[in-house]
Amino acid sequence: PVTTNAASSTIQGMEAELDWRITTNDEIKGFATYLDAKFSSFPNAVNPAVNPDGIYNSVVGPPYALLPENVPTDLSGKRLPNAPRETFRVAYQHRFALGTVGELIPSAQVYWQSDSFADISNSPQGITSARSSTDLNLAYTSPSNQVTVDAYVHHLENSTEQTGVGAGWAYTSASYLPPRTFGVRVGYKFK
Repeated sequence: PVTTNAASSTIQGMEAELDWRITTNDEIKGFATYLDAKFSSFPNAVNPAVNPDGIYNSVVGPPYALLPENVPTDLSGKRLPNAPRETFRVAYQHRFALGTVGELIPSAQVYWQSDSFADISNSPQGITSARSSTDLNLAYTSPSNQVTVDAYVHHLENSTEQTGVGAGWAYTSASYLPPRTFGVRVGYKFK
């Protein structure tokens, strides 16, 4: 394996954020981003998707021929890894005052991002597809803020979503979002 640094990169973009308290009890938060992130100059990069590394040649011996290792290639103009062009998140919550019983706060959040590349060469097997995730939450707080109960569902869609792909010459590996996850958290503050 080889570690190299790009000569230069250009990262341009814009972000808009929203934090709007519609009423005393209703609030919307969110953001939207656009990102254009590319290598400006990366003339001596090593593309792991098409180059064997030294480990291959150390394992393979005669009668098999050794392969050229870590052959440099120009990746100038390629997108930076793990840099989706667009991302978006919006969250809404409402507070229900329950008087002497406490407070109840249901909320929902939706996140989306466009596809991105997980490797420097922008190889087809290194594409992380566009993905979305919805979270729901119901929080209870006692009047003294001493007791909290938080019920949640994360990744409501329960779809198989890649969060990263490792593209190599002899392999491709991927990591995924957890499946739908739900639970309850209970908190107590000792005085």
